[in-house]
Amino acid sequence: MSEGLFPAPPSITPAPAEPKLSVDRRRTAKQQAALARGAHPTSLYFQRTVRLHPDAAPADSRTADGLRCRTCARLSNNGWGYLKCSNVGDSHSAATDMRAWWPACVNYEAARA
Repeated sequence: MSEGLFPAPPSITPAPAEPKLSVDRRRTAKQQAALARGAHPTSLYFQRTVRLHPDAAPADSRTADGLRCRTCARLSNNGWGYLKCSNVGDSHSAATDMRAWWPACVNYEAARA
């Protein structure tokens, strides 16, 4: 018997493995996904969703008009050049770094002039 009971399967070439993303790239992807579903990226640090402010700038544009984290009183420079939000807390981790261009969350407070 030269042939088996079943014909030989066609040769299967495995798909090339996708490159593994760094921790920072994975965090950025999660933040972008939060913005896409209408949540503020700080939702990643809480057990609940932090909604965007009703007057917030659109998440898909960094230049459109609207409220942004950069004009919020809760945003501060931690002395090392990293932006932190008092809602999230100050840590020595890149995970709690804020972006000034992010749309404002519902906890937005206008900065004093």
